[in-house]
Amino acid sequence: MARPDYAMSPFDASVVVASQLPYLQKLRRGRYRVYANPLAGMCYVASEAVHWLTEDRKTYAYYFRYGPGKDMTHWFLKDSDGRIFDVTASQFSRETLTTCHCYATRRAFHERPSKRAQALLDRVEKRGYFRASDS
Repeated sequence: MARPDYAMSPFDASVVVASQLPYLQKLRRGRYRVYANPLAGMCYVASEAVHWLTEDRKTYAYYFRYGPGKDMTHWFLKDSDGRIFDVTASQFSRETLTTCHCYATRRAFHERPSKRAQALLDRVEKRGYFRASDS
């Protein structure tokens, strides 16, 4: 389980998580594995990991349904000032991202990290990308 003493800014957490995603392709779910882009299918797990790494958890989950039949989703974070943290944004065109970011719905993560997010958090911790706070 993720410890409650991670202490990164949302920006720093986004950079760290983005640096680790290419090494965790096994976390991609079935239908996303066919895409050549390694970020496809990683937006939820990446956003959740950034949320758990962020100090005071002042980031909020948003998602947007798109595609034929609205069967695809894209997840990202916003902080309390409205700044967007979208680790997997580069998989989309600017037009698609603008639509996602403007029309997304706020959601919540579970009380504990998902198994996929925990695997990402464990890799981040193992690589020494953060120092736990002393509190």
